[in-house]
Amino acid sequence: KPLIRKDLARVFRHWPAWDASCTAIVDDDPLKCSHNAPHTAVHPAKWRALAPPPGSAQELAPHGPLCAYLERLAAAADTQAFIRETQYHAP
Repeated sequence: KPLIRKDLARVFRHWPAWDASCTAIVDDDPLKCSHNAPHTAVHPAKWRALAPPPGSAQELAPHGPLCAYLERLAAAADTQAFIRETQYHAP
Protein backbone atom coordinates (compact mmCIF):
# COMPACT_ATOMS: atom_id res chain seq x y z
CA LYS A 1 0.00 0.00 0.00
CA PRO A 2 1.55 3.36 -0.99
CA LEU A 3 2.21 5.95 1.69
CA ILE A 4 0.23 9.13 1.08
CA ARG A 5 1.98 12.05 2.79
CA LYS A 6 -0.10 14.92 4.12
CA ASP A 7 1.82 18.03 3.14
CA LEU A 8 0.68 21.21 4.89
CA ALA A 9 2.99 23.37 2.74
CA ARG A 10 0.72 22.56 -0.19
CA VAL A 11 -2.34 23.68 1.78
CA PHE A 12 -0.57 26.88 2.82
CA ARG A 13 0.37 27.66 -0.81
CA HIS A 14 -3.27 27.40 -1.92
CA TRP A 15 -4.76 29.12 1.15
CA PRO A 16 -2.22 31.71 2.35
CA ALA A 17 -4.40 32.83 5.28
CA TRP A 18 -3.71 29.43 6.87
CA ASP A 19 -0.45 28.56 8.58
CA ALA A 20 0.95 26.24 11.26
CA SER A 21 -0.57 28.37 14.02
CA CYS A 22 -4.14 27.65 12.88
CA THR A 23 -3.96 24.26 11.16
CA ALA A 24 -3.60 20.70 12.42
CA ILE A 25 -3.76 17.26 10.85
CA VAL A 26 -5.41 14.30 12.60
CA ASP A 27 -3.96 11.01 11.37
CA ASP A 28 -3.16 7.71 13.06
CA ASP A 29 0.15 7.41 11.16
CA PRO A 30 2.87 9.90 12.20
CA LEU A 31 4.93 8.99 9.11
CA LYS A 32 2.30 10.58 6.83
CA CYS A 33 2.86 13.91 8.59
CA SER A 34 6.63 13.70 9.06
CA HIS A 35 7.52 16.39 6.48
CA ASN A 36 5.46 19.08 8.20
CA ALA A 37 6.57 21.53 10.86
CA PRO A 38 6.74 20.06 14.38
CA HIS A 39 3.56 20.07 16.46
CA THR A 40 1.13 20.32 13.55
CA ALA A 41 -0.42 16.86 13.87
CA VAL A 42 -2.46 14.83 16.36
CA HIS A 43 -2.12 11.05 16.28
CA PRO A 44 -4.94 8.92 17.72
CA ALA A 45 -4.50 5.16 18.10
CA LYS A 46 -3.95 3.30 14.83
CA TRP A 47 -7.31 2.14 13.51
CA ARG A 48 -7.85 -1.35 12.12
CA ALA A 49 -11.40 -2.00 10.96
CA LEU A 50 -11.24 -5.77 11.44
CA ALA A 51 -9.31 -5.62 14.73
CA PRO A 52 -9.90 -2.27 16.44
CA PRO A 53 -7.34 -1.56 19.16
CA PRO A 54 -8.50 -1.79 22.78
CA GLY A 55 -10.07 1.46 23.93
CA SER A 56 -10.62 2.79 20.41
CA ALA A 57 -14.41 2.89 20.76
CA GLN A 58 -14.04 5.10 23.82
CA GLU A 59 -11.31 7.23 22.17
CA LEU A 60 -13.54 7.98 19.17
CA ALA A 61 -16.77 8.46 21.16
CA PRO A 62 -18.49 11.88 20.97
CA HIS A 63 -17.32 12.76 24.49
CA GLY A 64 -14.18 10.62 24.42
CA PRO A 65 -10.62 11.81 24.91
CA LEU A 66 -9.93 12.61 21.25
CA CYS A 67 -13.07 14.74 20.90
CA ALA A 68 -12.29 16.56 24.15
CA TYR A 69 -8.73 17.23 23.01
CA LEU A 70 -9.86 18.48 19.58
CA GLU A 71 -12.39 20.84 21.21
CA ARG A 72 -9.59 22.34 23.30
CA LEU A 73 -7.36 22.51 20.22
CA ALA A 74 -10.08 24.33 18.24
CA ALA A 75 -10.40 26.92 21.02
CA ALA A 76 -6.64 27.54 21.20
CA ALA A 77 -5.27 30.82 19.86
CA ASP A 78 -2.28 28.96 18.36
CA THR A 79 -2.80 25.30 17.45
CA GLN A 80 0.91 24.59 16.98
CA ALA A 81 1.73 25.96 20.45
CA PHE A 82 -1.19 24.02 21.96
CA ILE A 83 -0.01 20.73 20.44
CA ARG A 84 3.57 21.43 21.59
CA GLU A 85 2.46 22.19 25.16
CA THR A 86 -0.39 19.66 25.42
CA GLN A 87 0.43 16.62 23.31
CA TYR A 88 -2.33 14.08 22.72
CA HIS A 89 -1.68 10.59 24.04
CA ALA A 90 -3.96 7.87 22.72
CA PRO A 91 -5.46 5.70 25.49
